[in-house]
Amino acid sequence: HLAAVTKAATKAGVACECVAVTGDFPAEAIVAEAKRRKCDLIFMASHSRSGLPALLLGSETRKVLQESKIPVLVDR
Repeated sequence: HLAAVTKAATKAGVACECVAVTGDFPAEAIVAEAKRRKCDLIFMASHSRSGLPALLLGSETRKVLQESKIPVLVDR
């Protein structure tokens, strides 16, 4: 997936650096890596379905929103 994102961004003339981060606590790892790289924005998907679950964000996305001082853009 990251290669496809990088290719699309390059084609659109947008600077993009994708990175995969692992850890026991994904939200903390995402926020820490974004801080380390001095990111302007964290982009995440909500992984919601239709109906009632569509109103809820994924648990890791919710944690990143709570922990991050960096703006977070969530795609439903």
